[in-house]
This record gives sequence, C-alpha cells and structure tokens, in this order.
Amino acid sequence: MLMPWEKMPAIDRTLANNTRLVMEPVAASNSAAIGFWFPVGSRDEPDGFQGATHFIEHLLFKGTRTRTSRDIALFFDRVGGYINAFTEREVMCVMCVVPPDMAIPAVDLIIEMLYDSLLDPAEIATERDVILSEIMAVNDDPEENGMETALSLMYGNHPVARPIAGSLENIRTLPVETIHTWYRERIHAAAPLVTIAGNFDPVIIETRISAIPAPGGFQKGGGDQPPVLNGGFQAAPSPFRQSQLFLSWPLKDPRNAADWYAWAVINAITGDTVSSRLFQSLREKHGLCYSVYSFYVCNRDFSLWCSCLTTPPDKTLQALEKLVQELDRIVYNGFTGQEIADAKSHLAGDLRLSSDDTEYRMKRLARQILYNGQLLSIEESVNLILSLDSTMIHDRLKDSCAGIDKSLVLYGPKKTIREAGKRWK
Repeated sequence: MLMPWEKMPAIDRTLANNTRLVMEPVAASNSAAIGFWFPVGSRDEPDGFQGATHFIEHLLFKGTRTRTSRDIALFFDRVGGYINAFTEREVMCVMCVVPPDMAIPAVDLIIEMLYDSLLDPAEIATERDVILSEIMAVNDDPEENGMETALSLMYGNHPVARPIAGSLENIRTLPVETIHTWYRERIHAAAPLVTIAGNFDPVIIETRISAIPAPGGFQKGGGDQPPVLNGGFQAAPSPFRQSQLFLSWPLKDPRNAADWYAWAVINAITGDTVSSRLFQSLREKHGLCYSVYSFYVCNRDFSLWCSCLTTPPDKTLQALEKLVQELDRIVYNGFTGQEIADAKSHLAGDLRLSSDDTEYRMKRLARQILYNGQLLSIEESVNLILSLDSTMIHDRLKDSCAGIDKSLVLYGPKKTIREAGKRWK
C-alpha cells in the first residue's frame, strides 16, 4: 500500500519552445497547484531599473487584451481557488491553486497574463501608488525593516542587498518605458520554468505549455560578482523600540541534496523549532526575547546561515552574549546523538505532512530545480534525511563555521549601539 506522500514520479521535460516543464501528478488530490518561474529578481536589475521586476509582477494582474483585472480576479474567486505572485532576489513567480477541473483554464489564463499583458500607462500610474504604499508598510514593519538593514550591512553595496521592491525614490522615478523594456526582455522574451503538482491531465498541460511563444531558454541569472559577507560587528540605528540581532556565517556552497539536508538538521537543532537550542535558552530559560529563530539560504552563488532575535534595549547586551555563546558552543562542540535523531525525525515528519499540500509540492519541485537541478521524491528525501550520520553533519558545520569570521549585526536604539560597541568592536 502506498503511503500518502508516495505518488506518481515527477515528469521533467524541456519542450521545443525551451520551456522546462516539471509535473508531479497526485491523482487523489482535490487541487492542482501551478507555478510559472522566471530567473530574474531584484539583484539582476541594473541601475535605473531597481524595483522593475516587482512592479511588473503587480502589473501582470492589471489586464490583457481580452480580460480586465476584475475578470482575472473573478476567474479564481468563482472556482474557490486563488492566484498569487512574488518576487525574490533571484526569481519571480506567478502561481495559483485551483480545483482539478480548472487546471487547464488556469494555465491558459496565466499564459495570457504573462505574454499578453497590456502594461497600460494609466494602470502603471495607479499601481505605482499601491507599490509605494507597500514599501512604506515594509519600512514600518520592524522585522522586515531590520532584515533589509542587516542585509545592507552584511553585503554592502552588492545588488543582492537591495530592497526587492526598490526604494520609494526608485519607484517614484521609474519611467514607464523602463518598465516596458524590462517586461519585453526578461518576461515576454523568456521561457519560464513551469511546475505543477496535484490532479491534472499531464498531456493537455504539456500541449498548452508547448504553445508559449518563448524564444529563450530557462537560464539562471548571473553576471555580477558573488557577494562577500562582511565579518565582525556592525550596527545601525533603528527607529523602533526593540533591538534586533543577526549572527551569520557564509556557508561553503552546499550543492547536493545530502548537504542541503545536513544543514536542515543543523538548523532545526539550532533555531527552527520550539525545542531548539536558541528557543530553549534565550527565550525559555533566560527570558531575553519573544522571537528567536535561525534559517539558512542557498542562492545562485552564495549561501548563508543566520540566527535572529528581537530583544528590549535593556537586555540587548546580555542577549548578544548569550547568542554568541550558544552559536559558538554549537559550532565547536556540535550536537548530541539524541538531538540529531530528533531533528531527522522532525524533518522527515514535516516532509510527510507537507506532502498533502499541492502548493508545497509545486514549490518544492521548483526549488529543487533552481537549487541543483536534481529532483528527489518525498520518499527519497525522507530516506536521505534518515540516512545522514552525525559525523557528516558535524563536518559540514565545522567546515563552514569553525574559524570563520562571523557577522554580528545590531539594529537598535543609538544608546544601545554605543554600549554594545564598547564590548564588540
């Protein structure tokens, strides 16, 4: 008997129009999740184009020659599904989740949005105000504002540290023609990566995707120099009441699945669960913060492991000390066998539970292609996680972090920065 996460194998094809199509049929599912991925993000925008990718993401919803923005919205609302889009530093995606019988019409509609968008000047003017409001909301959000500030300190003037949506000044002055040019060159003339998971007809889907008029192949972005993490202590004054701390290491690029999941184990034990070292120490034992967590990211030419927390000003120095102590203890002493076993069990269980979600499966297909091109099924990934041994996990941790200059960023009140600077500079 097949377990719920053991479905049909993924179908991976590069079509005659250079579009890469990856499909994972799940016949028992009551939904289909569809994603169109373009290898362009905020770091790929040259001077004068900052914010253009995210701006275009918004404009794709504003109408085509045959449908208004309301028509697009009504299509998904009427069937109980939803459509969304997002721009990252290295990729832009338009995606939807719909009932199985609406998968083909949904694909047709997204293709129309992508390749027949009007980009009407009047709509651009209206959406400009919407995006300005969005940027203001990000600037008013302590966590998002803190992360943007931390990235600018960690990576300096490198394009990867730019705000994804651009700055207020970027968007106010972004010319209409620049938006049109970026759309023609990076969306309309490009072949996307298309990933689909759930209940749908693969043959009809392939026929529809084969009709995309995309002359270029799916090529990951590039051209700029890889970013270099600035080590040592850095700080910036914050307008918010609490301090935010970021402790980071540059990782030796983990470009295979075993390395990826080894870092997932390391990160789970460190700060990705409520039983993690950071949560139990800094929040539960010492009461230094409400929010504390860790994450790792692997981008096209650099990788990062970062721990973050938010703490009141009067606890900032103690939180800094504890954060550094806990991470140094992890880097140089490693984990217990029970911690590793528990983390592997957690990750395997999380994968199995997530396999019921077609949106998760669709995004997982794309992330694997973007990461290293290797597709692993849920079952294969679970088996790989459970096979990882403690020596390999500790080797990955020490190879990337032991003896490496870490980055410690403080984003907080000026007085707190002065006090911290006496200790950490």
